[in-house]
Amino acid sequence: MKKRLWIGMTIMLFICYKAIYPIDLKLERQWKHNIDLGGDISHCLLDHDGDLILVHRPGISLVNENHYSHFASWGQGPNEIGNVFALCQYEDNIAVFEYKNKAKLFAKKDGQYAGKEVKNLKSSPSTYYLRDGYYSQNRFLLGGPVIFTIKNKILDGAMLKVYNDKSGETEKSIIPIKYQEPNHYNEIRTHFAEDEKYIYFMAQHEMKVFLISKISFDVEKTIEVKKPDFYVAMPKNYFGYNKDDKKFDLFKEYVKWQTTFSAVTRIAVIEGGFLVIQIRTCSADAEKFGLLFYNINNNFALEKVILMKDYLLAGRKNLLYFVHNGDPMEDEEANRLIIDVYRVVR
Repeated sequence: MKKRLWIGMTIMLFICYKAIYPIDLKLERQWKHNIDLGGDISHCLLDHDGDLILVHRPGISLVNENHYSHFASWGQGPNEIGNVFALCQYEDNIAVFEYKNKAKLFAKKDGQYAGKEVKNLKSSPSTYYLRDGYYSQNRFLLGGPVIFTIKNKILDGAMLKVYNDKSGETEKSIIPIKYQEPNHYNEIRTHFAEDEKYIYFMAQHEMKVFLISKISFDVEKTIEVKKPDFYVAMPKNYFGYNKDDKKFDLFKEYVKWQTTFSAVTRIAVIEGGFLVIQIRTCSADAEKFGLLFYNINNNFALEKVILMKDYLLAGRKNLLYFVHNGDPMEDEEANRLIIDVYRVVR
């Protein structure tokens, strides 16, 4: 009887603890640098040492609390890049995909990156639009439409390619897609996060999480997570357009797509088993973004929503990294390089 009473009291205390100490953010520190971001941060990552790597208008930069350095400008030289279609940590290097099957590797020495070598991936015959990438378990996960067939202007394909770095072969393409031309579906951003068991994959236009097994690299589960009340869904054909419309401006449409609907801006997995997803609120009466905390161990229950003006870049352990005041491409007040580092507390 006493044992049951003790167990019951322990459970009640745990429930009360969770109620009294909900998830919250505490501003840990700010990284301030006298630099203009210069517009869109097209790609970013948090490297093994805790330095942020940002792709923005001047090229690629390394940022931490005490240091800002620009290590790759636009060009064709050893420490230059021609394009950036994807960026990922590749073992101890940074892999920058200049083309869909060509990555320039940058190695870190004495706190700075320098060009090391070029890595060529074996290409496949299918049409492929690379947007974002990730590396895990000797595989490159390459996000972006892979087109298999085109019939009556209907494109069939997949959203993610799995490339085995050891065999040098594309193992599979997963997450089927189908859409009609003309379309800018290839502009859809994709996002990755990881824990001990899964790689988490999301496309920006829907609140659907794909759990990819680290053993088989198949989609083991697909979770349609709960949307907050302010979520503004993107229409299924939101990247479609009329090719006869002479006033069509892709850049203006891209900004419109990003701000009119609740696009997923970034995701992260943090300590305690939480998937963090940031979306646009698209509301004049609220902050710009909603930061959503989903409990992975509780069927992805939405346990916390925090409205904020900062733009999520990355997360690790119990820290989340943001651009102060929003996305520098769409929010003018976010032009200065200020990184807000928050600790997630309970």
